[in-house]
Amino acid sequence: MEKIIQKQRGKNHLKLLSAILIVFLIIIIMANVVFATTFDNVKSFDEKIGDYGKITIKNWFGLTDLAELELKTNTDVCGISCSAETEIIMHKREALIDKVRFIEYSNEHWFESSIKDYKFYIKVGEEEIDIDDYEKICVEGEYIPKNETYKQSCQYLKSGSHIQTNNIWKEYNLGEEVEPGTY
Repeated sequence: MEKIIQKQRGKNHLKLLSAILIVFLIIIIMANVVFATTFDNVKSFDEKIGDYGKITIKNWFGLTDLAELELKTNTDVCGISCSAETEIIMHKREALIDKVRFIEYSNEHWFESSIKDYKFYIKVGEEEIDIDDYEKICVEGEYIPKNETYKQSCQYLKSGSHIQTNNIWKEYNLGEEVEPGTY
């Protein structure tokens, strides 16, 4: 009788150990889902970098860097056509931009602005092209006694060339995921 009770206790311990192991595995699987969410992201701003500062987005737990954004150029006063150039470093596959909010500063207050026509572009490469250089060459021609000057004959002559590097841009759609890299 005692052996039967010991076998049942052994089976109960095995069932308890199996249940604990299953719960432990579920917690590990759920932790991966929680780590993949964005509710715990932390944004920091360093105003000492560049002309406009730099934003760094990290996982709240400090385990991973997600993205770094630095505004490089900006049309500070905007009329008809405005532009800004931002360097974004993505550390994992994700959307560069998934939501846009424009704000304006007027009368010492910030307020949301509705800009209807805007586009985003990402740099996808560079191309080098040959550019011809020209020099204006003038020679004195016929004398004009009326105003005591010489009529000049001018023309532009090729004086050399140089290589110019142009960026190649591709239109970016909001929410479009990109591979890790610098954009």
